[in-house]
Amino acid sequence: MRFSSSNKALKSLASLVLDRGQLTAPRGMPTIELLGVQFVLTNPRARIVTLPSRKFSLPLALGELCWHLRGDNEVGALAYYAKAWRTFTDDGRHVSGSCYGRKLLSDSCEGTTAWNRLVNLLRHDPSTRRATFSFISNEEQVEASRDVSCVSNIQFLLRGGKIHLFTFMRSNDLFLGLPYDLFLFTYFQELMSLELGVPMGEYHHYATSLHIYEHNIVACKNMAQEQDLPDGYSPKINSKQDLVELAETEASIRLGDTSPYRDGPLTAYVEALLDFRQNVHSD
Repeated sequence: MRFSSSNKALKSLASLVLDRGQLTAPRGMPTIELLGVQFVLTNPRARIVTLPSRKFSLPLALGELCWHLRGDNEVGALAYYAKAWRTFTDDGRHVSGSCYGRKLLSDSCEGTTAWNRLVNLLRHDPSTRRATFSFISNEEQVEASRDVSCVSNIQFLLRGGKIHLFTFMRSNDLFLGLPYDLFLFTYFQELMSLELGVPMGEYHHYATSLHIYEHNIVACKNMAQEQDLPDGYSPKINSKQDLVELAETEASIRLGDTSPYRDGPLTAYVEALLDFRQNVHSD
């Protein structure tokens, strides 16, 4: 399946799972599940979901993106946007499985991060098939943990002068998780395109289990029947530094700075974060 935007992907996939999915109940939670789903986003920058039935939160998506870009694992920075994040921590403070940015961009082995290893592989051998990273280690396969990474691994391929990203999910919640997964991982793809100085190619997504929890079935039926709307494109950025500054600005806004730097390609994102803070403190 090939889609030109996250909007179109979510509508079609919701219909597919509702029509062909089977009932199951992992951890006692009734679920409609479809196995072995794969699709492609042909324009990864059309990553912002604008479907009214989904009520996608851009501030939450940005907060999660910036959290990953900083290599954070403190739950408080995420709970500021969505209190539900506190249910995914074992010690009340840290996220251990879903801290993708920390594992990819910050954790180092022999003095280098996994991200730098991937960048160097692609620079020195543009045809490499070894630019892969696994988010799950044997130590993390613990049944008692509240948070085991839903993403198994990723792989970058440089083909036709463009960088493509392949994301493999062991488990994927279509309604709650997928919109934010697409937002985040296409940004990892865009970050790699900036590192290498090449255009973005296609984004490939594989889900072993694509599912809808029982309490989201009605919302997914509405989403599947949604009228076509203009796709939500993210602002075009010019350099890796734009994302670095966004991550720093998000932290400063969350911690109380109401007049951060706004000029630049991501000004609209900064405004969304400022609006969210104002709403939080007006409640």
